[in-house]
Amino acid sequence: MANDRTRKLRWEHIALLVSVAWSLAYQYYVRVDCSAPSAMLQLHNEILSGTAPSPYRYRVLVPFLVDQVKTILHFLVPGREFTMAYRGYEVAALSFTLIALYTYFRDWFSDDRALLGSLIAAATMGLVFQDHYLQPWSLIEPGVLALGLHLVCHDKRLLLAVLIPLAAMNRETAVMIPLAYAAAHLAEEWRQTGVGAKIKVLLRAGPYFVEWAAVFYGLRLVRGSTPQIDSMQYLWSLNTQPGNVSLSMGRITMFLGVLWVFAFLGFWESPKFIQATGLIAPVYVGLTLVFALWWEVRLLMPLYAVQVSVCAFRRRKGSQSYKTSLSGPSSTS
Repeated sequence: MANDRTRKLRWEHIALLVSVAWSLAYQYYVRVDCSAPSAMLQLHNEILSGTAPSPYRYRVLVPFLVDQVKTILHFLVPGREFTMAYRGYEVAALSFTLIALYTYFRDWFSDDRALLGSLIAAATMGLVFQDHYLQPWSLIEPGVLALGLHLVCHDKRLLLAVLIPLAAMNRETAVMIPLAYAAAHLAEEWRQTGVGAKIKVLLRAGPYFVEWAAVFYGLRLVRGSTPQIDSMQYLWSLNTQPGNVSLSMGRITMFLGVLWVFAFLGFWESPKFIQATGLIAPVYVGLTLVFALWWEVRLLMPLYAVQVSVCAFRRRKGSQSYKTSLSGPSSTS
């Protein structure tokens, strides 16, 4: 069947993803929100007041939005407004992420395979609902990157210019979006045109990096600079303890299981766009190895859009269910 980029989203698929997100949000509430409600409220208020440690002080998008909802809910459910505001956000955030993943996967695959990819991501999320009490930005981060890749794929430059500063206010790893833009378009131009076209690609990507940097450094200027909550030396000492290495390897393996292998094998059969944007994965993982605790696999969630899409190209010989370039048509099997 023909599979062009203008076909409408299937409402039954969207309804299913929202239902799954609702179930995941309840699990998140029970396992995370209820684990340390006082600490959750304290960190939320510290972010609003600008007194939270780095990097939480600069991840302002979600806490400020949730606080606006909390103000409204104060008149409807007094005394429960904080809990209800975050519960509502968690349903909306997980719905957004699953639908954004589905939308991006549809750029390359049939609706049914796109749905399957989104459900694979949903099936692994239960593993990440631990080791924290307030990390709301993580719930939309995979969706933000998936949406960014979708906009890159369609070359929607104005919408990208809107998305990137918002994403940078959510988490500093939003820099992966302009990086993906540069990588994808350089790959498209690499063997077809001369040096001038490549320079034009970099010049088009430049403003996106400037946007990200303006938000990244602007937040630190406005809200004040403060040291990281954990130094790199301290993180390294924790991460390299034998027990923690074993824990990290176990969780990372469980996170995507055999899909890690399928991703490696599928990479070589993928279109140039998928291969080029897939190269942001080692960059992201490298940053995680330096600045994060390795067993917190929640931090790997942004890789859903990259890893799952690459996995799907590990297919039977002769089948085709994807388009082959940024602008080329796609077909489904």
